[in-house]
Amino acid sequence: MSESKFNFMLNRRQAIALGLGSAATVALAGCSGGSGSDDKAAGGDSSEGSYKVAMIMSGTITDGGWDQGHYESLKRAIESHPKWEMLEPKENTPDADAATAAQSYVDQGVDLIIGNGNQFASDWAEVVADAEGNDKVHFLITNTNPTSEMADYKSLAKVETVLPNFKQTGALAGVVAGLMTKTNSIGFIGGMKLPSTEAKYAAYLAAAQKINPEIKGQYNFEAGFTDAS
Repeated sequence: MSESKFNFMLNRRQAIALGLGSAATVALAGCSGGSGSDDKAAGGDSSEGSYKVAMIMSGTITDGGWDQGHYESLKRAIESHPKWEMLEPKENTPDADAATAAQSYVDQGVDLIIGNGNQFASDWAEVVADAEGNDKVHFLITNTNPTSEMADYKSLAKVETVLPNFKQTGALAGVVAGLMTKTNSIGFIGGMKLPSTEAKYAAYLAAAQKINPEIKGQYNFEAGFTDAS
């Protein structure tokens, strides 16, 4: 069976859901702005009106994985902060359109703009730099290591980044796959061949082989992040 065409044994939604925990949690933490009153968490006085939050993603809010986890976490944050308002997310955003999407939210007076992935780190550089003089807008980019993926990070006061522990989430999924497989063959859909997805796969296979050393792994890094099929 080829690496690009295989019937993986672990249900896709179950596997990705395990990997969502840390990503969704850190995204929610990044949005919450710390403890305190709703007004303080919203980053402004109640007289200033609602605190607008928007999200840009390469996939959809119903992908059963990465983007849906971000979206549902933000929805929970909105529910616990009555003064927060979530704008319609921009789904299926190609990298080439990421800067335009971010700028459109800046122009709408959005307070917090969230990018669901490190692909936005470089694409947003000019938008973030131009917004430095805007006292209102802030940016949160997930799955991003600022020291290696954002050259000007230290000079960009309005940007925060979060990076999940992908080895941990990969290992959790690997344990489940190791317990579920009946053929000693497990699969992994990585979307794109990135350091983060490669690290997750390595941990996934290693953890499954702790359950059963006879387990073999197959992977696919060719599907991209927007093709749910």
